[in-house]
Amino acid sequence: MGMGHGRAPWSDLPPELLETIAGRLGTKTDICRFRSVCKSWRLSVPPFKSPFRFPLSLPYLGPFNQHHNFLSLTQTTLYYLNSSSSSSYSSSSSSSSWGWLVKIREGRHDLSKHLINPLSPHKINPLPHSFPRKLDLTNFRVIELTKFYSLQFSNLRFCGYKVAFWQYSCCPSLMVLAHGVLWHLQLSGHDNKWVLIDDMLSQLSYEDVVLYSGKFLAVDENRRTVLIDPSSLQITEIVPPMETRGGHKKSLVKWKRELLLVDRHHHNRRDRSGYNKVEFRVFKLEIEHRRWVEVKSLDDRILFLGQDCSFSLPARCFGGGCKGNCIVFADPVFMVFSLDDGKLLPLDQRPEYISIFYPPSR
Repeated sequence: MGMGHGRAPWSDLPPELLETIAGRLGTKTDICRFRSVCKSWRLSVPPFKSPFRFPLSLPYLGPFNQHHNFLSLTQTTLYYLNSSSSSSYSSSSSSSSWGWLVKIREGRHDLSKHLINPLSPHKINPLPHSFPRKLDLTNFRVIELTKFYSLQFSNLRFCGYKVAFWQYSCCPSLMVLAHGVLWHLQLSGHDNKWVLIDDMLSQLSYEDVVLYSGKFLAVDENRRTVLIDPSSLQITEIVPPMETRGGHKKSLVKWKRELLLVDRHHHNRRDRSGYNKVEFRVFKLEIEHRRWVEVKSLDDRILFLGQDCSFSLPARCFGGGCKGNCIVFADPVFMVFSLDDGKLLPLDQRPEYISIFYPPSR
């Protein structure tokens, strides 16, 4: 497995260098790919092992008349699959390349995997007829984009709470948003109890929570934004409240290296196409100026707003005529909202976006 004249084979790289490289790989997919290069690389690094085995059993948090229930924390992984030879999902696409999204939840046993709706925590069942029954991953470049977390009752019903999972310290913890209230749970130690985040200004009105710069970030209905330290639970207001509430639903989304706030407005009337009229306003966090600044264009990016996950990707990842500067969301069917012209159409009327979720027939 040579590298050319005057160069050492990949298999002869010193162990200390291999350990350094492997130490920079943070996902199961990257570790598997690293170990598949050759025997010496495989022996230099053990298989990926998560510090947590999902689903995690948690103390109950919910309606008091269902106290016999318990909660479990589930983890899903979002993958990007690309059939082209491009080296990165952010590279330029060609007319012959296409990519699509796959969301997988692992069961209690590693061999048990479930295909999940990309914009909700629910399983896709039954699979669409066009969906392949077998995938040969050697024919794809597989990129692990991110992980999402959901809470599930013991009756397997998802409770719809927003979850932010802090796992990068010796004291992993959860911040959960339930009915406008923030609750914190420390996962280390023996006295694991839900702790109410005591914030009188925004209590009962929080709308989303994410991880941001090593802390929990939450926003309320008036766009008031706070940072909460995972260890001390100290609250720091970074954006004061607006005088008016704004939209009916707010979502936090990572966009390039920025954090966006998507404000969704529902109207009690239908548009010309016969769909309930929905409008979006998008804001970017300027933490140094303590404000959210409106963004008029997302450039080449597509924002995906889900029940348990929100994310953004370049439109060029998907080929097939996909354009950016739009928002894809479930209401409950998949809809596409264009920020260019304000048009709202269901996914089945925007065929160029269908292959984002289902592989095109080949």
